[in-house]
Amino acid sequence: MLPAPYKRMRHHLTVLTQAAEQLYSSSKRRLDLRITATQQELAALGLPASCSLTPVGHLSARQLDPLLAMAQVIYYPAELESFGYPLAEARANGQPVVAPGSVQTKEVAGNALVPYQEATPDAIASALECALSEPPPAPDPAPFDPDAYFRRWLS
Repeated sequence: MLPAPYKRMRHHLTVLTQAAEQLYSSSKRRLDLRITATQQELAALGLPASCSLTPVGHLSARQLDPLLAMAQVIYYPAELESFGYPLAEARANGQPVVAPGSVQTKEVAGNALVPYQEATPDAIASALECALSEPPPAPDPAPFDPDAYFRRWLS
């Protein structure tokens, strides 16, 4: 996630780290949460210390690709954006993505979506547990193939 003032990052990261701690308490499953932010940016948000949150700094696409490929789950608290590349990439790569269960996220993420209704630690911990317990979704790059997309819309 890229921090920006309008994204309520303090709220989202606090809820996410609380969900990770709750998941560890209930199942002893420790999550290593990586964020594309610097330690200084996290400190500026005034987040409580969390041993599960690791800032990896700002990464180029080339640096980010292997990190995303290793991810067992992608968390995308899409509140403001109606389309998110992380949702599409998760679907195309066959990785579960935990995100709000809106019409937009369902359309873009498809079978990769593990939805939550409210951004609470309980709801997100439950979605994370589901995403980590179920087999990963099958990769589905077809909806984003440019040739198929334009054939569909121009026919």
